[in-house]
Amino acid sequence: PVRLFEIMELQYYPQGGQAWLGMRSVSRGEAIQPLIGPLADSTATARGFTLGYLDRNDNATAALSDVRTITIGLRGVSAVDSLSLTTRVALRNMMRP
Repeated sequence: PVRLFEIMELQYYPQGGQAWLGMRSVSRGEAIQPLIGPLADSTATARGFTLGYLDRNDNATAALSDVRTITIGLRGVSAVDSLSLTTRVALRNMMRP
């Protein structure tokens, strides 16, 4: 089999008075392109993009070696309403209870 990879970068950035999650190819030197948005502004009460790291017992952890699950949260906004989405991703090849 042939395996290829490309180094990508995700970035939370403001554009046009709104917050966006963008992506760019570092390998090709591309400019950031909007991927998801507009998102809620980053404040103490509402964040448009969040990552959480959980250990094997679903407790929050900051120790890289203890991370078994990553939670990803998005909060989108429009002129009418907002929508929140959260998902969990279990890391491959990690021991689980």
